[in-house]
Amino acid sequence: MVSRLSNEPIHAIGGGLHFPITDGRGNRAGIRFQTIIGTGKSPWQRITDDDLAKTISLINKTAPEKVFLSGHDICDHSIGRMKKELKSTCEILTAGKTYSF
Repeated sequence: MVSRLSNEPIHAIGGGLHFPITDGRGNRAGIRFQTIIGTGKSPWQRITDDDLAKTISLINKTAPEKVFLSGHDICDHSIGRMKKELKSTCEILTAGKTYSF
């Protein structure tokens, strides 16, 4: 989306990627809410490993210096794949911490 608005290089991507493939941190009463809502898909459709692979490929093509992941909306499986497969430096966002690049 940013590339549609500007020709400037993208230096960083931060948070809000929403990849609760295997689980979510917002589980309540045995319901895995994050795998159902907030994914951009209909409730009966789930985020898949293929969706993650496509996103990783797009981020790698965009080539930001850093990718900041928000741990509250992404599962550990997705974090692991991103840290391993992204060419950019990945950091997990932590409340109260200052970030730079």
